[in-house]
Amino acid sequence: MHSCAVGDNGLTCWGAIFYGQTIEPGTISGPNVIASGGRDTCVSGETGMVCWGQYHGNASMQNEGMVPIDLNSPTKISVGERLNCALQEGEVYCWGSYGGAQTNMPDNLLNPRAVAAGERHACVLDDTGVVCWAGNRFYPLLITVPEGLSNPKAISAGSDHTCVISDSGVTCWGDDTYYPGIITVPEGLVNPTAITAGRDNTCVIDDNGATCWGRNFKGKNDVPDTLSNPKDIATGISFTCALDDNGVTCWGDNNYGQLD
Repeated sequence: MHSCAVGDNGLTCWGAIFYGQTIEPGTISGPNVIASGGRDTCVSGETGMVCWGQYHGNASMQNEGMVPIDLNSPTKISVGERLNCALQEGEVYCWGSYGGAQTNMPDNLLNPRAVAAGERHACVLDDTGVVCWAGNRFYPLLITVPEGLSNPKAISAGSDHTCVISDSGVTCWGDDTYYPGIITVPEGLVNPTAITAGRDNTCVIDDNGATCWGRNFKGKNDVPDTLSNPKDIATGISFTCALDDNGVTCWGDNNYGQLD
């Protein structure tokens, strides 16, 4: 229920404050890589990497949320519901409350270039294509990657599903038992360039603008007509934000200032 962005004035976070995830620690210099979601926020800058929120500020959860000691300059960060992952110098690091996700991490990843953290599973893009793993064996639908993905370019993991942009277009897979439609990609997408998988919905940017599908909780799938040339997009529990020619545009629920 929160978002963060980096602009000319530095780092700005807004929305829910339950776990302190929107309170910047004030120790970040030159932020350049940022990820927010669930209960945490993580930022990397000139002074290294800092994370804050429930699994980083709560002493009782510190053993689960503490950033790996060797992680200080990641080029990619992904924050999931209770699982965070980062990519640094060809190595993938994952941490959070689902400890099995990092202990089950594959040791044969080949030049990983993108990482996506969900709630109970994580995925990477590497030279072999898409590789996914989960905290335990009870989530086979989350880690069974479809065959036939051609040159995957972008990936995003939600709570119960994963979506990829490849030369074949957009492909999603996972468990849609609780949220029917989250893995059913709409027809008519043209040259998709950005994708975000949330808890119960997915959004894509293509030549037509922004398109969202899945559970339309609080109107987070209702893309506004005022959106101008969107370039990137992120969806949360009850709202969605896009980077466009106007700056950052958000829509959906505003009970916690998510749209302000």
